[in-house]
Amino acid sequence: MHLAGVIAWRAREQPMAPAVIDGARVLGYGALDRAVRHGIAWLRDQDVRAGARVALTLVDPLAHLVLSLALLRLGATQTSLQPGLPLPMRSDLARAAGVVLTVADATPDVGDAAVARVPDLHAWVRSEPPGHEPPPPDADAVAVIAVGSGSTGAPKIIPVRHRHLTARSLNDLAGWPTAPGDPVLILQSLGTLTHLSRSLIALHAGATLVLLRDTPPGERAQAIADLIDRHRVRHLHCTPVGAGLLVRAFEGTDRPRFPGLGSIRIGAAVVGPQLRADVRRRLSPNLSINYGANELGSIACGSPALLARHPDAVGRALPWNEVEIVDADGRPLPAGATGRVRVRGPAVVDGYLGDADAGDR
Repeated sequence: MHLAGVIAWRAREQPMAPAVIDGARVLGYGALDRAVRHGIAWLRDQDVRAGARVALTLVDPLAHLVLSLALLRLGATQTSLQPGLPLPMRSDLARAAGVVLTVADATPDVGDAAVARVPDLHAWVRSEPPGHEPPPPDADAVAVIAVGSGSTGAPKIIPVRHRHLTARSLNDLAGWPTAPGDPVLILQSLGTLTHLSRSLIALHAGATLVLLRDTPPGERAQAIADLIDRHRVRHLHCTPVGAGLLVRAFEGTDRPRFPGLGSIRIGAAVVGPQLRADVRRRLSPNLSINYGANELGSIACGSPALLARHPDAVGRALPWNEVEIVDADGRPLPAGATGRVRVRGPAVVDGYLGDADAGDR
């Protein structure tokens, strides 16, 4: 079953189980599924069909989640054009990705693509949607067109297929077990492939997504802390920037500020030894490290127990990943040698859109 279809299954089996917490609202899996099916009907009214390429330019996290899930179930291809990007960059990325429609609640200018304003989702949650459920998307169909650059600074356009998303979810759940009902808070930027993947993984597991709405920079750390405390968040996902923000906000504490967290999972960039020590001391002893990339999802998991034994490690390779260290010519190196990381597995993408050499940069 494709990942977005798992929500429909949970809606039938456990409609009242909490799927999303958005401020004072708690949406069960049944209510979330109704909103997603309304989203499918609305997208069809915009002439979006399977294979169409649609951009999301949204600041509302619930709208982004619902429309992302609707596009996945419809079999359309989505990409995210974050509102903070300069207009020329958004326009260039939209053209490169072949976008035919942009769904927006802010900053709608993205070049030549048509623009549709996302409607009010409150009515979608309360009423039964029209239309019928689309057939499951082909596993080889492109689900997401992600934009990344790694450390090069040059944009790389990465087509991620439905089978890649499924493999990444299974891989992650093997490394970071998540139980049904576990509250999960994701601090990665809305619209990134990482944010979408983490959301899908949490819903796949039957967990509860706690949504973080946009807050002024000076209030963000306290807003995050309030959500963790109020909803007893079990798993926190963030980048080193997000972790550093929390560390600085609670630098005066003499014991971990969030002892109830089962894990603080940090990834997307290098996590240095000082930040690791500060997170354990000021936030939670249950630090986890995620090592991966947009092109292949998570490669390795550093659990709290493993990091206690090997403080500088990024973890062990996750199941279904074949990992080896090679030299500049692709020859495997012996244990202990320094080289390039080569990965093979079902989550690895097939290449880049319009740039076959991008992976060499």
